[in-house]
Amino acid sequence: MDEQLIETYEQEFIGFLKSGEEILHLPPMNSYQRRLIHQLASEFKFDTSSEGEGEQRHVVVRKNDDSSAPEKRKTGQPTLWNFGDREFIVNSMESIWIFLAKDGSIGTWDESVTQLILTKKLVTSGSFKIKDSQIIEIQDPNW
Repeated sequence: MDEQLIETYEQEFIGFLKSGEEILHLPPMNSYQRRLIHQLASEFKFDTSSEGEGEQRHVVVRKNDDSSAPEKRKTGQPTLWNFGDREFIVNSMESIWIFLAKDGSIGTWDESVTQLILTKKLVTSGSFKIKDSQIIEIQDPNW
């Protein structure tokens, strides 16, 4: 769902860039979808705001002088997730499956996970980091 929403509005934003329009009112959507749209729009350097109340709340996208399609959107390159030196602590008494989803979320993995997964790893140490969209542990060379 998230990937489909992003792909749909990515194409919408590319068309918007090429159009003579300066403002684009999107249809009403829930707060999570609006957040994804605000994030995507920032990649295009659009100005955004949310307008309306309740079920009519929607995103308004405005062009500015810096608006353009981001390189990764032009080339289709996937997003690389990096959380710097942030270390995530897990229960070191047992191994645990960790996933990194395409939207950058991290969690414990099992068969019930419905998100689009970039990678998953059985973490055997007490902590892990995310670098270049990979789950790494202290024993990994790029820790």
